[in-house]
Amino acid sequence: MKKLLFLFLLMMAGILLSSNMGFKATMTFAPGGSNAWWVSIPYYYFPQDVDSSGTVNSADVCADATNLAGIFAWDSATGTPIGYTCGGIEDPFDIQKGRSYQFVGDGSATITWISVGSHDPTYQHSYPAGGSNAWWVSIPYHWNPVDIDSSGTKNSPDLCNEVTNLAGVFAWDPATGTPIGYTCGGIEDPFDINVFNGYQFVGDGSATITWTPSHY
Repeated sequence: MKKLLFLFLLMMAGILLSSNMGFKATMTFAPGGSNAWWVSIPYYYFPQDVDSSGTVNSADVCADATNLAGIFAWDSATGTPIGYTCGGIEDPFDIQKGRSYQFVGDGSATITWISVGSHDPTYQHSYPAGGSNAWWVSIPYHWNPVDIDSSGTKNSPDLCNEVTNLAGVFAWDPATGTPIGYTCGGIEDPFDINVFNGYQFVGDGSATITWTPSHY
């Protein structure tokens, strides 16, 4: 079971409107099930540039996390994941702001990642219709949506309410290695949103999905 310890560090920059939120979150992923997890990454994330590429990439994440065997990005054009093996020979891929990634373990040791970064309050997600019409998305750690169904929790209907033209959202079940879906306006039971997890946004192919996350 993933155990998460979350510590907020508030960094003020002038008046409140120009303030930013800094984060330090310790995440652990114990061996078991699929040994794979969708993980949310801060929008501003600057680990050590281990390969001197000048960009934040998958090699940097591998060095930043303990016992990480590999990391996957989602290719929205083809609807398939792109993998990078930590210490492998593949070319690293860049880490994109607002996107989530899949961490993979080898089943022998607990993955530990101390995520340090901050949020970009001006960033707007924009996903034009096309390709697979699916994207892996990071939820800000301090996301603060309207509780649209009065559930008392942050959940999939809250995302559907806040994200324009979102047709559905998927969560990852690490125990079974399969996604769990919720159709916006559908009849499925909602699932809670864990802000440390990544999620898959799905469009219906007719309009651009846009989202500027609400936050504290």
